[in-house]
Amino acid sequence: MLLRNSRSIIGISLIIALATFGLFYSTAYAGDADGAITDDTTFAFKQNHFEHSTQALTVAGAVGQTQAYASLGADGATQAFTSDNLNNANVQAVTLPAVADGAATTITTSVKMLKAHEAGFPKIVADGGNCDSGAVANSTGTVASAAHRINGTVTITMGGGALTAGDYELCYRTVGGILDGGSQDVTISNAAHRSLNGAYKLVANGGNSGSGAIANSTVTRVDAQTLRISMSGGALAVNTDFELVYDWGGLVDGGTVDVDISNAAHTPLLAVAAGTYSGMKLVADGGTVSTAAVANSAVTKVDANTVRITMSGGRLENATDYELVYAYGGYSDAATTDIDISNADHVPMLTANGLHRVVADAGTCASNAVANTTTSVVDTNTLRVTMGAGQVLVPGNYELCYGWGKDPNKHFGWNWTNAGRTVKVTVGLNSGWANEVSAIEVFVNPAVAETGETAAASKKPNATFRMGNNGFFPTGNQLDLLFTCDEKCSPGAISASTKVGIHVVKTTSGTSVDTFKSNNPTNTTELNAMANVGFKLDQTTSSATTATAAPAAIPTATPVPELPKAGGTTPSNNLLIVTGLAGTLLIIMSSFFIFRRRAEARIK
Repeated sequence: MLLRNSRSIIGISLIIALATFGLFYSTAYAGDADGAITDDTTFAFKQNHFEHSTQALTVAGAVGQTQAYASLGADGATQAFTSDNLNNANVQAVTLPAVADGAATTITTSVKMLKAHEAGFPKIVADGGNCDSGAVANSTGTVASAAHRINGTVTITMGGGALTAGDYELCYRTVGGILDGGSQDVTISNAAHRSLNGAYKLVANGGNSGSGAIANSTVTRVDAQTLRISMSGGALAVNTDFELVYDWGGLVDGGTVDVDISNAAHTPLLAVAAGTYSGMKLVADGGTVSTAAVANSAVTKVDANTVRITMSGGRLENATDYELVYAYGGYSDAATTDIDISNADHVPMLTANGLHRVVADAGTCASNAVANTTTSVVDTNTLRVTMGAGQVLVPGNYELCYGWGKDPNKHFGWNWTNAGRTVKVTVGLNSGWANEVSAIEVFVNPAVAETGETAAASKKPNATFRMGNNGFFPTGNQLDLLFTCDEKCSPGAISASTKVGIHVVKTTSGTSVDTFKSNNPTNTTELNAMANVGFKLDQTTSSATTATAAPAAIPTATPVPELPKAGGTTPSNNLLIVTGLAGTLLIIMSSFFIFRRRAEARIK
């Protein structure tokens, strides 16, 4: 009976001891219960403990659009011209200043080609007089030279008395036609043709562009509506009918014309940036964006739907068909462009850290930014693209690179040291992380993503630290995480060249979430500003005996109660430990009692 009772005591004691051990073990290693973060989980490392992503960016519009353009005008238009007749009685009203005795003044006649002076001509007479009137007293009129005859210059000289300022009549004679060396300006009468451009000549009456020019004559353009007939080597016949032949339309050298884009959907027009693209130009009829521009032509943007054709160094043919090549849409330096991040999980963006840039289509954050673009953060989910002065971003497909992650105010700092194969990682979590961090994983020689956040290979953590009772890591102070990195952890010795990375895991509603990964010590200034009150989690083993050079000595922690080693004790576990010890003691005492009773039985 006693033996049977002893066995029962032993069984009960074993059950108590095993239950206590199991409960303690599950409590000490709490953290895997959610099943999301395990020691087998692998992570690709990124720089600077935040993420970079790209978002497709389509810049609306198109380059290489064409619109037909036909220059106005015609070749070989004609206008009748009759040379002046001989006129012996030209009278012209003039107003003259006072002229002293012995002095002279000149008058320009309205009709040129003057006859040489002769007795009584030219002359000034009293206001309202005519060529039959007598000359003003003491005045003499002369035509001083052949040039004055051509230009219509009369000289009035006073002799024997002064001329009183006032109104007079000038009487002079002309020879008609155009003198050798002379010229005459003619205005084009058809207002629609007042864009003179091309070839001009004077031909016989009834002639046309196929007729030969009058001997010794040349015709030149004075302005858009005026031609000049000049004679050299002979005079133009008096009172004779001729034809002026001229071209009009097109653009003269230095001329401009504004053209509206007819397709209302093709606005706003995109200006041309030097060296960026061959966006706007005038090409031959049927040409494309690949066709060379018409010689001496340039096309510029005037406003959202108007371009300007400018000729420099040559003329644009009239009455000719061309193609106007243009671009629309895109981004210009006239305004900035704001773009929202479409992935709500990637908000907020990071303002103090991270890359923000426009890169080529299919590019990554490691790619160079598109030339002349600057990208800045407007708010938590908006980026702004700004073009350099005089630059444009042509329509097409791009990628928008941006950095995102935790609230930038929730920082953490960390660093590491070692003594041989004992590695100590010191982490300081900003108070913004209170009740959020459920695990910290440490990686030795992690695969490192290249700068700019391209994906990298991963490895399993070498040590995983969790708080007992499924708790959260403390904030506001330094926390030391110690573990042994044996040859399996790192075949080579631990040294200053060893790469160490950490992964901070946030838990939300029982689900562990990948939060930050960093493969370089980060925010060490912030870390050093936090107090070191001796908090630590210790997973070191006595088997780590290999000593190697360390980056820095491990400082001695302030002797205060430690946070538990993995599987260690905490005040919350004391009852379980006492219960386990009591169960073990009952087993020993029961066994001793059984052995004693058996011994007594044998003696008897």
